[in-house]
Amino acid sequence: MADNDPLQADALFEPVTQKWVRGAFAEWYRRYGLGITGYPLTEQYTDPDTGLPTQYFQRVALEEVAGQIRLRLAGQEALSRQQEVAQQRVEVQRLAAALSQMRTQLAATSQLAAVEASRGAPAASATLESQLRQREEELAEAQLHLAKMERDLEACHQRVAELEGQLSQQARTVAAQQAEIARLRAQLQSGGSAPAGQVPRPAITDIVDQLMKHPTKSYGVRPLQAITHLCIHHSAVAGTVPVEHVAQYHVQDQDWPGIGYHFYVEPNGVIYQTQRLETVSWHVSHNNDYSVGICVAGDFTYAPPPQSQIDTAAHLVAWLMQELSVPEQKILGHKEFPKNDTSCPGETWLKRMTWKNLLLESVRAQAGGPARPLGHYVLFWQKPDSWAQEDWRAAERYIGRFRPTAGFSLDDARQAAYVTIVGGDAGVSGQAEQELRAAGAKVERIAGVNFADTQRILDDMAARGQRFLTLT
Repeated sequence: MADNDPLQADALFEPVTQKWVRGAFAEWYRRYGLGITGYPLTEQYTDPDTGLPTQYFQRVALEEVAGQIRLRLAGQEALSRQQEVAQQRVEVQRLAAALSQMRTQLAATSQLAAVEASRGAPAASATLESQLRQREEELAEAQLHLAKMERDLEACHQRVAELEGQLSQQARTVAAQQAEIARLRAQLQSGGSAPAGQVPRPAITDIVDQLMKHPTKSYGVRPLQAITHLCIHHSAVAGTVPVEHVAQYHVQDQDWPGIGYHFYVEPNGVIYQTQRLETVSWHVSHNNDYSVGICVAGDFTYAPPPQSQIDTAAHLVAWLMQELSVPEQKILGHKEFPKNDTSCPGETWLKRMTWKNLLLESVRAQAGGPARPLGHYVLFWQKPDSWAQEDWRAAERYIGRFRPTAGFSLDDARQAAYVTIVGGDAGVSGQAEQELRAAGAKVERIAGVNFADTQRILDDMAARGQRFLTLT
């Protein structure tokens, strides 16, 4: 887009390929996303053969007809180019044969001219030499045209292969979804839960075949029995960074065969499978052969993940432990593996009683039965005509740092693994505290001598990254 072009409200700029997607193409791109289209490879242009607005993406070629987007006939284009190339090859062969015949004729004429010249007769080969040069120029031009057509044909074949690969991936996705539907139906028929003592499989979106891969390098493989450890990572960037960009960084900047992680857990609760379990991907140096890499999206240097994301990762970890027979003591952060000098998965993984303990506690809850819907709940008092306004203000920095669920409901707090009560028992009573403990929650009360002292304690905990004073 030129600097003086008006910025369209419906235009999208893709920084990966530095291309714009506009109008109906942008609507189609938003609707189907990278998994279907891939990144844009060209800007929108008018195809000189069809006269239609056209744009090529990694996986599809699109054209616009009367404001509607449709797929270009890539297969028909490839077949047509192939026929043109075949015709051009015949023409090149014809010119080469004619050229060979003329060279033979020229050689004979040159011999005759030499004889005639010895007898004083004029040379007769000049005309043939001129014709030969003309034919050679025609042949060179035909060969250049043939080379261009062959390149165009190869590009068409590549686009067709990409479309066939996309169709194959969609077929596998449909098959996986049908299998998941059958599993869920069977689960419903058996009472709506997994067999007793088993962790149900979490919802996992398989994007292994959709992510960028190195054009020549590939990872090794292993049997599932070789897996003995689960390795927890953080992405060390904002949790909103798409997993596609992480894969691109690993391939283009790190020169790896593909993304290093096997799973990628987003803050919104989506779990992506990014490598097959059998793949020996590069995620923890010197220890890849026997480990599975699980990346929790976000930077947890100064603050742990929100409890909801920890619980999602814990569900995945608990299920993998069950499926691969991995014991709890072999769930390690990246930094805990031998010969790995790194801060991953963040300074808050091991220090200040933070998210390794929270993850393992949630894993135990998952493995021991139905998981608690909430990880950490901060409970305030509430009465018909008043509520804990001062306590709430005292806890603002604490809540902003650790991002727990916060509210006034004793019933909701009963569903949490951890409960922090803010304020003395004149607000949330001691009896309520005992009820929470009886419900299985780990409970801690933070109460200073006054509101200012309560705020000082909570602010200090937030500053030190210490979620709990007494709980582990």
